Amino acid sequence: QGMSPYPFDPDTTTEATCYDACEGHWPPALVPAKADAAVLPKGFATTTRRDGSVQLTLNGDPLYLFAGDSAVGDINGDGLGGVWHLARP
Repeated sequence: QGMSPYPFDPDTTTEATCYDACEGHWPPALVPAKADAAVLPKGFATTTRRDGSVQLTLNGDPLYLFAGDSAVGDINGDGLGGVWHLARP
């Protein structure tokens, strides 16, 4: 969809930790459950969230979108709280 993805520093493994209130501001970057990981660009993969949805990862870090980004190319979440940073392949 062209929105900017962000990793969350507290995610120290491929397991996502942003849920509940966090998820309201930082929705996970979800992909279809049947996404073919073989067609993802280098460094990208997927992880399964505790609700069974499939989240995109970059170099093992789960990726999220920022609710404060409203247009393609917005990077309003970059640096927020010192734990959100624009994903850079």
